[in-house]
Amino acid sequence: VHRELKWTNVIGGPGCRVAVTDRGLARVLDRPAHELLESFSGTPAYMAPEVVTGRPLPVSMHARADVYSLGVMTFELFTLRLPFISDDSDEMMKLHVNEPAPIPSELRPELPAAFDAVILKALSKEPADRYPSVAALREALLAAREESQRARRQARVLIADDDADFAKLAADLVRHALPRAEVEVVADGSAALAACDERSFALALIDLDMPGMNGIALTAA
Repeated sequence: VHRELKWTNVIGGPGCRVAVTDRGLARVLDRPAHELLESFSGTPAYMAPEVVTGRPLPVSMHARADVYSLGVMTFELFTLRLPFISDDSDEMMKLHVNEPAPIPSELRPELPAAFDAVILKALSKEPADRYPSVAALREALLAAREESQRARRQARVLIADDDADFAKLAADLVRHALPRAEVEVVADGSAALAACDERSFALALIDLDMPGMNGIALTAA
């Protein structure tokens, strides 16, 4: 168990390899140890609640402090801020113990909501409610990424082009890139505007030169 995971203890290298440094507080769990999570120094912004309070825990639960710290790092990576903010170290530790973490996607609306439950589970106050290991947290993050990608693949795409051959080519390319997307093809700007009035589209591919309402007028409308 590392026991002080934070960004200044992580180094990124070539090939996306990551190294964790500063093992001054680390402990090997399969060696005899007391059931208490003994007190130790650390960084308040990344401390798990049980570390702050010195709460007695079985040795099997000690690794979940690392899960919490990694949850804080993940929250910070995805939202560009810490879950709890204070200039006072004591107040920061109290926030970790008592206050629920904000919902990540409410701070960054462009963040897929699929990540919310994963990050908040890692930041659970109760160690038993967190992921059992950082490997399990990693798997949950990968699953959330796949879910968010799947949601994007199900988006609606509008193609407006008076050239039937080019419109078919564009539609084929979109369906290849986004197999589950719903693709609608129209032949002019007026039809495209009518389609947009009826339903929402995540993406629109618009020919600039069309009879009637051209692509510029359509985009403005």
